[in-house]
Amino acid sequence: MPTGLAIFFGLVVVYGAVAVWLGRFSITMPIIFVAVGALMGRQGLVAAKDAELLVEMTLALLLFADASTLDFRRVPTTRGCRPACY
Repeated sequence: MPTGLAIFFGLVVVYGAVAVWLGRFSITMPIIFVAVGALMGRQGLVAAKDAELLVEMTLALLLFADASTLDFRRVPTTRGCRPACY
């Protein structure tokens, strides 16, 4: 397994363990990923090919996490557009 993926999966596990505690300080998963990415990029721990995969996986995870908190009752309906249009 490439180093970048191992770091990514380790970061997800660690964040999952301390997410509630970090939430008290308004530190979210995107903030953690940006900080770790900045540190990894400076030290060259991740090759460009691995970085692309890492970014795609991170984006997919963040979009899924954000979509899972959507409250459909609060989504406004647009005239002439069914909910499938959103």
